[in-house]
Amino acid sequence: MRAAALLAAALAPALACSGQGARSDLRLDAGWKSVAGASGSARYDSFEDPGYDDRGWKPVEVPHNWDAYEGLQGKPHTDRHGTAWYRRELAIPASDRGRRLFLYFEGVGDYATVWLNGREVGRHAGGRTTFTLDVTGAARPGGRNLLAVRAEHPDRISDLPWVCGGSFPIYGFSEGSQPMGIFRPVHLVATDPLRVQPFGVHVWNDAGASAEAAVVHAETEIRNYGAEPRDFRLQSRLYGPGGELAAELVEPLARLAPGQSATVRQDTPILRGARLWSPADPALYTWETELLGPAGAPVDRTETRCGIRTVRWPSGRPGEDPRFLVDGRPVFLNGISEYEHNLGASHAFSDEQIAARAAQIRAAGFNAVRDAHYPHNLRYQEAWDRGGVLWWPQFAAHIWFDSPAFRANFLALLGDWVRERRNSPSLVMWGIENESSLPPDFTRQCAELIRRLDPTATSQRPVVVCSQSSPRGQPIADWPRAYGGDWNVPQNWSGTYGGDPRLYARELVRQRFVAEYGAWRSLGFHREGPFRPDGPLTEDRMTQLLELKVREAESVRERACGHLVWLFSTHENPGRQVGPRGEQLFDGSAPLDHVGPANNKGLLTLWGEPTDAYYMYRANYAPPATQPMVVIASHSWPDRWSAPGRRSGLVVYSNCDEVELFNDYRRRSLGRRRRRGVGTHFQWDDVEIATDVLYAEGYVGGKRVATDSMILDGLPRAPHRAELNGPVADLTAPAPGLRYFYRVHCGGADYRDLHGQLWAADRPDGAGLPWGSTSWAMAFPGLPAELGSERAIHDPIAGTREEGLFQSFRYGREQLSYRFAVPPGDYQLELYFVEPWYGRGGGLDCTGWRLFDVAVNGVTRIRNLDIWKEVGYCHALKRIVTARARDGALVVSFPRVASYQAVIAGIAVAALPPRPQLAASLP
Repeated sequence: MRAAALLAAALAPALACSGQGARSDLRLDAGWKSVAGASGSARYDSFEDPGYDDRGWKPVEVPHNWDAYEGLQGKPHTDRHGTAWYRRELAIPASDRGRRLFLYFEGVGDYATVWLNGREVGRHAGGRTTFTLDVTGAARPGGRNLLAVRAEHPDRISDLPWVCGGSFPIYGFSEGSQPMGIFRPVHLVATDPLRVQPFGVHVWNDAGASAEAAVVHAETEIRNYGAEPRDFRLQSRLYGPGGELAAELVEPLARLAPGQSATVRQDTPILRGARLWSPADPALYTWETELLGPAGAPVDRTETRCGIRTVRWPSGRPGEDPRFLVDGRPVFLNGISEYEHNLGASHAFSDEQIAARAAQIRAAGFNAVRDAHYPHNLRYQEAWDRGGVLWWPQFAAHIWFDSPAFRANFLALLGDWVRERRNSPSLVMWGIENESSLPPDFTRQCAELIRRLDPTATSQRPVVVCSQSSPRGQPIADWPRAYGGDWNVPQNWSGTYGGDPRLYARELVRQRFVAEYGAWRSLGFHREGPFRPDGPLTEDRMTQLLELKVREAESVRERACGHLVWLFSTHENPGRQVGPRGEQLFDGSAPLDHVGPANNKGLLTLWGEPTDAYYMYRANYAPPATQPMVVIASHSWPDRWSAPGRRSGLVVYSNCDEVELFNDYRRRSLGRRRRRGVGTHFQWDDVEIATDVLYAEGYVGGKRVATDSMILDGLPRAPHRAELNGPVADLTAPAPGLRYFYRVHCGGADYRDLHGQLWAADRPDGAGLPWGSTSWAMAFPGLPAELGSERAIHDPIAGTREEGLFQSFRYGREQLSYRFAVPPGDYQLELYFVEPWYGRGGGLDCTGWRLFDVAVNGVTRIRNLDIWKEVGYCHALKRIVTARARDGALVVSFPRVASYQAVIAGIAVAALPPRPQLAASLP
C-alpha cells in the first residue's frame, strides 16, 4: 500500500487517498479531440464554446504532440508551429459538490489557455513545468462539463527560455525542438477547500546527517480556498523504508482566513539508526502530511517521497579529498545526459516510455543522469530516486532575450522547477546554464532564488553553470563567483572538436568533473583500424573514442568526481548544417542515421536502436554476476569482408572474465581471450575467417553465461549455421482450406519461403494499387517513403528456418499502416514479428522496452504486444487475428505505441470460409 502511495506522490502534486477528507486524483488521458492550425492562423475563439461541433476533430490521447516528424524532413527549420486545440467532456461526480476542484497540467507547450464550460479558468506560459488551476467556480458536479485547452506554439518565441532550435539562425542554433500540444498528463484533483498546496511539502536534512543522528526538516504550505475561516491541526508522520513509523509531529490548532496561505515549519527529533539513501541502497522515506479539523477528523492528506542522505562535492582546495561523496563514501560518477525525444512522438512520453528509457540507462551501468537542458517529465525523478541514480536537473536558455517579459517568465518557471524537484534524494546538483551566456547579474538572481527555495543548495547541491564564455574581464577561476554560482562545470570534447583525448585523465583531474564528453557517429559507416583523431565519423571511431575516455577516467577515479557522456538517445536538432537530403554530412558522403537534422551522438539512434557504444558501456559497467553479456562489434557491418582470409581487428564487448570467438556455431574456435580491465575490449587479430558466422561465448567463473552471433554477407555458409536457429516451427505453412490473397515482406525485398510462396516486397500505397504501406515520410514530398521506417539485421533468427523473412522489417508508430483491398467477407491475418534490437548479448530483462497495439480496420486486436517478453531477442513470433473487411479493405495499423516503435516483418491475408457463428462474432 505504501509503495503505491510513493509512486503516486512522485507523479502528482497531491496523492489520492481513501477515507474521510480524501482527495481524489483522476488522470484525463483518453477521450480528447484535437485540431491544429498553422502559425499565424485564426485563433478559433469559438472552439471553447461547449456547443461547438468538434466531430471532425482528430481523436487523441494525451500525452500528445502535433509536431511528430516535422523536424526530420531534412531541412534546418521545418518544426511545426501554430495553435493546437484540445477538447473533451469531463465527468465530475455529484458527490464533489462542496469540494474544491483543480486541473493539474504536467506540461502544455508553450502558451496554454484553459476553459471549462466556456469560462476561461487560467493561463500558463512555458510548457516544461507544471501548473494547477482552481476550476471550482466553472465546474458543474453531476452535470456535463466541457474542457477546452488552447496550446499556442508560435515560431520565434522570445519571452521563454526554451525555443525551437531553428527559429533564430542568426544566433546559430538551439538544441532540439519544442512540444506543440498537451505533451504531458492532465489530472482532475478534488480536495477539501482547506488543502495542502501543489508541491507544497518540502522535506530535507542537514549536511551533518548520519545513520547515528539525523534530523529531518519539513515546510508545509497550506491554503484556505473556502469562504469561511478554517481551524485545523497539522499532523505529520515520517515512515521508514519498511513502513515503520520513524517520527510523528502535531502542531497546535491554527486558523486560516478565507484565501489565506500559511507555511508551517516542522523538525523531527534526532533519529537514531536512520537508513541512508545511496546509489547502493536507495532507501526512501515517506513524509505523510495530514490536515485535521478541530474535532480531529482528517481534512486533507498527502504523501511525499524523500530520503536521508548527505552529499559533498570537492571545492578544489589543496589537500582536500577530490572525490564526490555520498554519505561520506566516494562515488565515481559514470553518467549520461538524457534528452526527451522519441521518433514519431517527439516530447510526448508515455509512462511506459519513460520506464523503458530509465531501465535502458541503468542497464548500461550509468549511475548518474543530467537532464538536457530543460525540466524533464517528473516520472524520471521517481525512477532515479528508486533506482539509486544520481541526478543533475538543468534549467537552461540557449538563447538569451534581454527583455522584462523573458526575465519574469524565466524566474517564475525556475521557481516552479525547483519546487517540483527539491525533495528528491537523487538530486545532487542544480544547473542553470548550458553553453549559454545569461548575463551575470541575472544568473546571480537565479542562483539566489534556488538557494531561497532549497536550504541544501550550495551546502550539498552546488548551483552550477555551464557557460560558454566568461563575464567581461573575469578570469576563468572567478566565473562561478561572477555568475553567483558555486561552480562552472566544464565540458571536454577533446577528440571531437580538437584537443588530444590521450590527455583526458590529467584534464579530468584538473577539471574535477566533466559535464559532457562525446563523439559523432554514422550508423552503418565503418572503417578498419584503431582510433584516429582525424578519422571519418564512423561507428567504430565513436566507440573507440568513448572507450579511450572511459579508460582514462577510470585511471584517475580516486582523484576526480567523474564525467557524463553526451548523449543517451539521438534527438532531432533543427538548425544544424544539413546535406542535400537533410543528412548531416561530415566527410562529404556519409549520412548520419539517414534522417535529419539530428544530434547523432546518441548511444541509441533516433528510433531507439542501441549502437556499439551502448554495449561498450554495458561491458564496462554492467555487473557480470547478474547481467553477464557479450556482443560482437559491429552488427551493422555484415559486408566487412567479401572473401575468406586472415583478418584482424575483430572486437567483442563483454563484462565476462573470458570470451571465446568462433567462426561457426561452437566450431572453428578463433581462441579464448581474458578480460584486461575497465576501458578495454576483447580483440582477435590475424585469424582465419572462412565462413559467414561469427559466434561468441562469454564465461564467468569458467561457466558459459552469455552468447552472441551474427551473419556475414558474401562468405561461404558455415556448416553448422542452422543450429543457431534452435528448435524451429513451420511458421509460413499455409493454413488448410484458406485462400491467400496477399503475402507481404514488410520492409524487405521479394522473398520466397520454403513452401515456394512469394512474399512481395514492401511498397508505398498509391492510387489504383490493391495494397500498399503508408509511413510518416509519405506526408512530406521529396522524402523516400521508406525513410526512417525500414531496417534490416544480420543476426540468426531463432525458432524458424525463414530467416530472410524476419531479418528485414518495418518500424513505426501511428502513421505506419498497411492497406489490402479485398472482397467482402471474413479474413485471417497472419502477423510476423521479431525483436531486432533489445536483448542482444544477454543479461537484460527487456520487458516493456517495446510495447505497441495492433489494430485491423481501427479495432485493436493485439494490445501491448511485448515481443521480447513473449519470445526474447531475435526469435520469430507469429500471431493470428481475424477481422471482417469493411468498405472493401483491411487496414493493419498501430494505433497506440506505448514505448519506442512498433515493428513488423510480414503480413499474410487469407479469406476464411463462411461460418455464420464466426461472422456473427466479428465486428
